[in-house]
Amino acid sequence: MSFDQNLIDDKIDLAILYFKTKDYTNALNTYNDVIARLSSIPISVVKQIRLLRRLAPEPLIGSTVHPQLGSMLDQRAATYEKLNMVDRALKDASRLVQVEPLNCKGYLRKCKILLALGREIEAFKLFQSGIYIIEKVQKEHGIQPLAKLYDLLKLQYSNLNRRLKQKRAQSSETTSGVSNGLQRRLNEMLPLKRNLQSSSTNKKIRRSVDPFEYLPAELISIIFSSLPIKHVLNCHCVSRKWYKTLTTIPQLYENFHCKRKVSLTEFKNGGLLMKRIVQNSYRKEIKSMRITETPTLVHLNKILEMIICEPAFAIKSLDICDRFLTFQLILNKFSKFNWKLNNFQNLHTLKLGINSSLRYENLIFCLFKKLTHLQVITYFPELSGQYNDNLPLNDKLFKRYNSQTNKRIESMEVLTVINHHKLVQQEMQIAANISSYNPFPLYLDYDFPNLTELKIVSFDFFNRLPMFGEFLLKTPLLKKLTLENNCNFCMMDMLQLLKNYNPGFILEEFGFRDKIVETPLNLNEFTTSDLKHLQSLKTLDLTGSSLTTKGFKKFITLCNKNGNLRKLYIGESSNLYFPMDMFVRNRKIIRLYDILVTLPQLTHLYLNGLELDNYTMKQFWADLQKLTYANQLKVLDLSFCTKIDGMGLLQLFGATSTQNRVDPEKQLRLEMLIIDGIEIKKQTLDLLCKHNYVKVVKCNPALKKWKQFGETSWIV
Repeated sequence: MSFDQNLIDDKIDLAILYFKTKDYTNALNTYNDVIARLSSIPISVVKQIRLLRRLAPEPLIGSTVHPQLGSMLDQRAATYEKLNMVDRALKDASRLVQVEPLNCKGYLRKCKILLALGREIEAFKLFQSGIYIIEKVQKEHGIQPLAKLYDLLKLQYSNLNRRLKQKRAQSSETTSGVSNGLQRRLNEMLPLKRNLQSSSTNKKIRRSVDPFEYLPAELISIIFSSLPIKHVLNCHCVSRKWYKTLTTIPQLYENFHCKRKVSLTEFKNGGLLMKRIVQNSYRKEIKSMRITETPTLVHLNKILEMIICEPAFAIKSLDICDRFLTFQLILNKFSKFNWKLNNFQNLHTLKLGINSSLRYENLIFCLFKKLTHLQVITYFPELSGQYNDNLPLNDKLFKRYNSQTNKRIESMEVLTVINHHKLVQQEMQIAANISSYNPFPLYLDYDFPNLTELKIVSFDFFNRLPMFGEFLLKTPLLKKLTLENNCNFCMMDMLQLLKNYNPGFILEEFGFRDKIVETPLNLNEFTTSDLKHLQSLKTLDLTGSSLTTKGFKKFITLCNKNGNLRKLYIGESSNLYFPMDMFVRNRKIIRLYDILVTLPQLTHLYLNGLELDNYTMKQFWADLQKLTYANQLKVLDLSFCTKIDGMGLLQLFGATSTQNRVDPEKQLRLEMLIIDGIEIKKQTLDLLCKHNYVKVVKCNPALKKWKQFGETSWIV
């Protein structure tokens, strides 16, 4: 049989896929083929393969086989187990132990099968043999086994040893019970019966109630994975065994999220614990680190220094937000430690919460070359010029990084840049320059060919619209676009950009929230065949838009051309009017019926802050009865529609006695009703839930505004 490594790799991937999809028969056939191919390779070829993989031509102990044969035997044994072919699984496990005596998988697999067959003594001896061989080779030749598997091997051996000791103790207790019967007969013949009985009282064996004495590591991992990290850390204090066992399960500590205003001492202690745990993980890195505020600038400085220069402190995702933090300070720390970047080689997510405009933003991509997600939020309207003293302007490496001209970033997928809403010229009342602040959107001169999500909030697009149009042309994979509270940029500008530049992306989510309400938009300039980029939307956010009723109907028709629109935000719109218990001349109204007929698959509707009253709710109910199909609404937001009261809500669901019986198929039944900022009696809300009109009611009458930073809005 000829050897083709690429073919073998493909077959291995196929076998794994079959196994994961529970197609064990096809998985077994594929594993049989792979193992047959690997077993037929001549030893001379095997030695060459091992050399190419930086292995010794011949193993220290065991057989000279292809490096992948052992794992294939283990996986085929697992497949045999799924097919209840235990004898064949045991045969494969025995072969794995024979050809690779230093592979912990063979001992673990064979002992698992032996224990399932009730052959505990054989499993115990095999555990002993495996640990002895591995420790001997480790001591004499310095060959280190995989730490995670070796720890698991020793843990299972310890558990089995303890269980066998308990069985022996129980057996001896039974034997002593028989002896006690003979003793009682002897006592009847002796004159000092009571004294002898009291001296021969059996001692009770005290059994441990510690679950860690009985449960395997896999089950402990499953149990503690469902607990909050705070509770897991509390469990460290139970005993030394609990501490050692839990810290060998790295998946329990994937996220290093510090408490708010974490001190330097607390961060150091947490960092030391994470370093110890990370050493037991496969990737040897912290999956996610989050720091939200520090007590003082001194604490922040020391924490930044520890993140940069601490050895074996690799980070995959970093989220740091602090009122003292500037990008200038971060650059200063890198310069202080000679631009040590070891801990950021695999950083893919960076979230910065800073106190002033971002300076030298191009250096982010020079320092962190594998970034896929970047979020920069300016939380405070401070002038960035006052922090320029921190910049290492005379540092040679700083100059080299700053002079790099590569503006094509292949790795970037998600970009979020959020400015403080006061850091624009019309708010600051001073000219923008390099020593004060930057009001203009970042990275518009960059090329992100793989960008899928973009958010730009609270920037000034004065003279930047052509640049933004060119930027959109270079993002063919964009799926989500959010623009909020930007100056010199209105909805009409955005639609004209899409029409004139005609970028290649097709959006799934689009949000445009105007900073200032412009003149009413009727969209007479567009037809339903225009703007193909918006015709497959799933989410449309028009909060605070200036669209008229005519323009709105036209726009949602265009955006739902492919029938995908599920979520619609039209709250706080200035030119959309629903029917109310009042007459206003020259107002063209829109009805709920119009929306639901145009968007039959709509599940989320946000009407917050609109002019709605009880009469509107009654009309909503009437519109629902006109539909010829069951509505799909699951979430309805009526927050801050202050003219609605409890009676209006009952009318919305057809629950008042004056209304006719409702067709069950046309009955409005919501998973969530949101009515923040409105005083509604608790009895009314309970009634809605009791009759299954609503599953969950979210009502916070003390809330002052609908926009909540990080939840419904990005405006600080």
